Amino acid sequence: MFNKSLEIQQNLLASYEPNTQVSAIEDLIAQEAPLQLVLRLLCLASLTNGGIKAKTLENIKREILQTYGYSYLPLLLALTSLSLLLPNPLPKSMANQSSASDARRSSSLKPPPVLPAFGPIRKAFRVLSDTPEATPTDVSYVYSGYAPLSIRIVQAVAMKGLVLANLPLTEGGRSGPALEVGAVGRKEAKVESVASHPINGWKGFEEVVKLVPGGVVDQVQVNGEGHQRGTTQANPTTTAVVFFLGGCTYTEVSALRWMTQHCK
Repeated sequence: MFNKSLEIQQNLLASYEPNTQVSAIEDLIAQEAPLQLVLRLLCLASLTNGGIKAKTLENIKREILQTYGYSYLPLLLALTSLSLLLPNPLPKSMANQSSASDARRSSSLKPPPVLPAFGPIRKAFRVLSDTPEATPTDVSYVYSGYAPLSIRIVQAVAMKGLVLANLPLTEGGRSGPALEVGAVGRKEAKVESVASHPINGWKGFEEVVKLVPGGVVDQVQVNGEGHQRGTTQANPTTTAVVFFLGGCTYTEVSALRWMTQHCK
């Protein structure tokens, strides 16, 4: 069951035959797989493919309730309320809530349901990238080819050129030509500089970070002399402090440590 779950996850992240993956999840329900595993896969399918077909999702919900019990109905409703498990297209009631005014949104504790846009995020942040696990050249080694989006967001600030140019690191912490499909037709450029980058906010990623759920803040602290706080002209070194609200995984910690070793 683990191997089947892993296969579904990898195919969903790559948007490979999403309908087939949803059918595979239904098979897991028929096999009475652990509910937590089923719901995680369903939410992943919804997040990576802009929701699940409305009729298909209703059938899956009915199968879940009949298999695991109707006591899980509030849980399914909560997942929908959190935009983790959404139908596509959204019902009119949800669509109207999504297009409400800013004043109404600020007065509500629940954010309006919004269909995720994982495709543009996956492409812009290059979250799928092959790298050898024995001698990794990219943080994607922590998930055998998948770079955690949280780490890519950090790289968008601290290792900006690496993500913008789609150039994975080569040995010695330098950048080399990209090897993935997105680089086809692009002139191969060899970047000789170290992959680290001065901290200057979301420059170059202003549009794509808006697709990621949550607010976006970009504020530069300036000292009394008009220089960015913590830096001087003689020593422009900056330090990035990363906070995770709600905790993070060991793989994300490992990826950050890898970044520290290659961002100097």
